[in-house]
Amino acid sequence: EDKAMLLPALKRTADCLRVAAIAIDDFAFDTKRCAAEAEKGYLNATDLADWHPLAIVAAVSATVTLLTEIASNTATISILLPLLFAAAVESGIHPLLVAIPATLSVSYGFALPGGTPPNAIAFATGRIRMPQMVRAGLILDFIAVLLVTGFTWLWIGPRLGLDFHALPDWAAPVPVGP
Repeated sequence: EDKAMLLPALKRTADCLRVAAIAIDDFAFDTKRCAAEAEKGYLNATDLADWHPLAIVAAVSATVTLLTEIASNTATISILLPLLFAAAVESGIHPLLVAIPATLSVSYGFALPGGTPPNAIAFATGRIRMPQMVRAGLILDFIAVLLVTGFTWLWIGPRLGLDFHALPDWAAPVPVGP
């Protein structure tokens, strides 16, 4: 009796994995075009210094939350954290300003079945349709971004005594060479 729901859930999970495999097979980069666009310099790390720190926290939180809808949480933070730290140091802002919201937001992908394992399990039951999951998930994602932004700005920063406007001594670039 308890196993009656297991087989349909496993079948739906297998269906989701087949769809993901098709999407991944079609995912490709045009490296020449990527390089050409990167040379145009639309936004670089030093441009972050012009943003208000609260906007940086919100942007990082929203970007990471949306990225984890389609990518592994562990892979996302493993790739982004060194990049965010480097961008923060290059911009002269506190690296924790980007690291804290990124680390917190990496677990908040609620809109798609691949966002988190509980999402996949819930979707695999067949009781939730994709439009329902996306609608509810995007609302939860938005709330999570607001909470992470507020929590980082109003609680973590003051609690740790962080000056988000300044680069701390421990993060200052070390000169290389003689």
